[in-house]
Amino acid sequence: MQIRKIYKSSTAKYKEPNNQSNYIYMYNRDKTILYYCIRNPKEFQDILNIHYITFEKHLTKGTYYLGRYLFTGYLVLTAKFQDLSLAELALMLKKDRVKFKRKKD
Repeated sequence: MQIRKIYKSSTAKYKEPNNQSNYIYMYNRDKTILYYCIRNPKEFQDILNIHYITFEKHLTKGTYYLGRYLFTGYLVLTAKFQDLSLAELALMLKKDRVKFKRKKD
């Protein structure tokens, strides 16, 4: 079986495809809880009401969204999966945004 290589024009390098690299994972700060994973970041941003620039910033820099959540492109095998629906996750983030806004003020 031959592995197909993917050409990245922006970096001008060949990269091996990785099945997990297409997923976005959402963890707590210490990566012990996996809240959700999804393949389509656009859908993730729309449903959870996260601006794409904010999302990309936290994903690429490894910073914490609302000071609590970490977005990554890799799976942490030791994390416990919390089986939340997207609606439950969106509600959780909505409540945390109110708390985070109060802390910032």
